[in-house]
Parts: sequence; structure tokens; C-alpha cells
Amino acid sequence: MLPSELLVARIYGNKIVPRFARMSRENLGLAAEMINIFKTSIGRKRGEILDLVSEFEEGVNYRFVRGLRILLERRSVFEVKSRLNPVEVRRFVFEEASRAGGPVTSRGERRRILERVAVKLSSTVEEVEEALWADQETEQVLVSFSDVDPAELLRIYNLSLAQTMLFNAISLNVYVEGGGKEVLREVKYRGLMYLAEKQGEWVTITIDGPASLLKMTERYGTSMAKILPSVITSGKWAIRANVVRKGADNKPRIYEFTLSYRDNYLLKTREREEVKFDSMVEEDFYRAFQSLGTDWVIKRESEPLLAGKTILVPDFTLEKGPVKVYLEIVGFWTDEYVKRKLEKLGKVEENVILAVDEELACSSFQRYRDVIYYRKKIPLKPLIEILRRYEVEALERSARSLELERYVPDKDVIRLDEVADAYGVSVESVKERLHVEGYRVIGSLLISEQVLEAIKGELESKPERSRLEAEAILKRYGVGDFDLVLDALGFKTVWPGVIDPKKAKVVRK
Repeated sequence: MLPSELLVARIYGNKIVPRFARMSRENLGLAAEMINIFKTSIGRKRGEILDLVSEFEEGVNYRFVRGLRILLERRSVFEVKSRLNPVEVRRFVFEEASRAGGPVTSRGERRRILERVAVKLSSTVEEVEEALWADQETEQVLVSFSDVDPAELLRIYNLSLAQTMLFNAISLNVYVEGGGKEVLREVKYRGLMYLAEKQGEWVTITIDGPASLLKMTERYGTSMAKILPSVITSGKWAIRANVVRKGADNKPRIYEFTLSYRDNYLLKTREREEVKFDSMVEEDFYRAFQSLGTDWVIKRESEPLLAGKTILVPDFTLEKGPVKVYLEIVGFWTDEYVKRKLEKLGKVEENVILAVDEELACSSFQRYRDVIYYRKKIPLKPLIEILRRYEVEALERSARSLELERYVPDKDVIRLDEVADAYGVSVESVKERLHVEGYRVIGSLLISEQVLEAIKGELESKPERSRLEAEAILKRYGVGDFDLVLDALGFKTVWPGVIDPKKAKVVRK
């Protein structure tokens, strides 16, 4: 990314568009010449190199040249070239100068001071002179440079401009075709406030920007900008952001910034940086939990969880046998974000524990069942207590499931949710475990074969019945899920051109 003061953009109405570097012959030529200066300047001082580069600013947009220079400097390694420690040398020189009793006004006096320092350091005057300011940035020497293709440099520049746009964003919407798994991981890794939704083949990720926080933070804006490389490597994608910039009247205004996969030819496409932990809090927790030596297996990344139409990606997964628990660490937040987060968690069927920083905690979190508060480090004791409770609950469910296998029905038609409530298990567990001789599970019902045969006999007594007649027969036996039961018995509904139950017929398949 580039410093925000180097952002060059045009404004069209309510839209803002960065002045991306086109792949023109002029731009490619300029990039090639600047790259060549760095390639051929091994051993030169930084100040000398910058003087050479600054010549390109004449007659060219200086922000563009300066932006390319900054990117090339980031590909360079500069070192202090001095046998002596510059800080130590300066201290000795200033001490000797102070003993002179006044300002040093002649070259001869200056030379005598340097000679005395050289004797103390077992060095030469020339070495002392060279070391005096060798650690200053302009005096550092280029020792290596990572070469880059001119077109690639322009793409890196364009990506940096796009990222800089997001420093002062109020919100960012990311649209990714497919699962968007890598982008979601990056969003989680950066600790951003987000809401992810599945919309057909696309995943929409809405991210609150730094300008939406009570106090804008440079770190948050930088974190949001850093997800862009993972977005542009996602096949089909698009972003839309509302960013705060000063208008022609020098007053802050909100502008819309958009990009899509159609702009890929202008942008640097690179592999996502390998990341492990969002913060020291996460890394410390991971190491500490592993050192406990429990039977729980901890995993850094978690699969996305469905929360209605939205998606939640917890920070950690904890597994022990068939028991799986997720841990979500709450980072940046606003009141609205907390509200959305809790609503989302309320729709997740899996077990999720929240870890909330005490400094960020608010009363809203108290509504959630499993919350751990921490200061700098996540405490392990309350977490282990919650995990043990999940273990006990899992064992109890397993015991109830075994009891379920011995279930004896007391009537011919039974709703599965009633059985689930009686045994304290889910309807899915009932469907999986319930196998009663002489009964069949159809839809949400457990129906005796005797009743099914009776219904089948009545339906077959006429070669063709109206849909309404067939429904009346099933209702008389207390059976719902009409279509599923009819299908199980070998019947189907034939509808006329217009879906009208009065005209529909039930016939054998």
C-alpha cells in the first residue's frame, strides 16, 4: 500500500476512481528506467539513488513517480556500511567537542577532535568521518534488490492505490462467486467486523469500515485494505465501498468506490500471504491450550457455519471424539455489530463459545450462553469448564439415543418432534436412531405399516381419485405430509394446467 497522501483519484458525481497506471508504452518505459536505477545501484547510498529517481518527477505526475519509488524501495535492502558504531562515534565526538570549551569553528580544530576519537576507537580519521552519520537513512547503502517486471510494478502500484482508497471507508461490500472461503479466512485473520451471506452462486461479505468505529483507527483501515489481494485472486469478484474523502470545497464527503474482476488486467494478482494468527491473543491461546495436554484437538481454521442465510467463520475449532465446539474471539465492534453478531449466533445450530475482551465488553454479551471475558490472555479454566459441560451433554444425548432404540410406540401415527422432545434429542437423531418393527418413518411422522396398508387399500379401491378425496382419507387416519406419504405408497398427483387442488387427480405411478 502507498501512503494516503500519494492517492491520486478523479471524482465523478458521487463516485471516486483512482488514477490507475495504464499499461501504456510511456508508463512501462518509465517503470523500466526506474527499475534499472535500482538494479544497477548496488553499493550506492540511498540518497544518491533518490537523487537519480527524483529527476523523473520533472514533467511527470510526481505522485506517480514517488509511488513507484516507494514500491521499489520496499524491494530493496539497505544496510549501514561502517565498521564502527555510528551512535558510539557521535557520542565520543560530542564529548570531545564539549571539552574544547566552545563551538568548533575551524577545520583544523575539527580534524584534531576526530583524531582524538580515532585514537580512542583504534581507528582512522577517515573511518570516524565515514561512520559519523552512516546510520542516517540517506547514508545507508543498497546491498540487494528484488527485480520486478515493469508491467508487474505497475500492477503492484495500482493495487496499492486501490488499497489506499479503503483506509477511510465507512463500509466495504465484497462479492465473490463460489464459496469465498479464502476471502472469509482473510477477513477473519484481519479481525474485521463482517456479515457474510449466501446469495445463489455468490457470497456477499459486508465489512464495517474504520470510519464506522467510534474512533477511526489506522490499523483497522490497513487491515481492511490487506484483504484485497485475496479478493482479486477469487475468479469472479466485485467490491463496492463508501469512502470518506474531501471534495472540491475541502469538506469531507462520502463517495462510492467500485472494482471488479474486469479490472484484473490492471491489478497485481498474487498468492495470498500465508497467515496463522490474527493477534498475539490468538497465538498465546493456541500455544497455551496445546500445552495443557487435554484430549481436545484444536484447529486454527474453522469451516464456515450457516446462520440462516448468513455465514459465520469462528476463529478456532475444538474437537474431542464426536464433540465439536467452536471459539469466536470478538475484536473490533460497534453496538450495531454486536447486535448482528448475537442475532447470527442465535441462528447457528453448532456449539459456539465467545471470548470477549473485558475492555470491549458490553451488557449485550450477557444474553449469550457461553461467554468468556479476558484481559490480554484468554483464561483456560472457564473454557475447560464449558468444554466439560459440552462433554457431559453429549454423553447424556448419547445415552438418550440408546434409550430411543428401545422406544415402543403407543399409537399408530406419531409426530417425530414429540419423540425428540420426550428424549431430549434432535429430530435428526430420532430419524437416525428410531427403528421400530412394523413402523415406517415418513417425513416428520412415524406411521404403522397397518395404517399405511389401510390407506393404500382405500386409495386403490377407485382407479382415480381427486386430490381432495385422497387428502380426506389421510386426514381421517391422522396422517399429514400428504405428498411424502402418497409417494411412499406408490401414488402421485396429476395437476391440470393450472395448479388447482379441486381439479388435481391422484393416480398410481
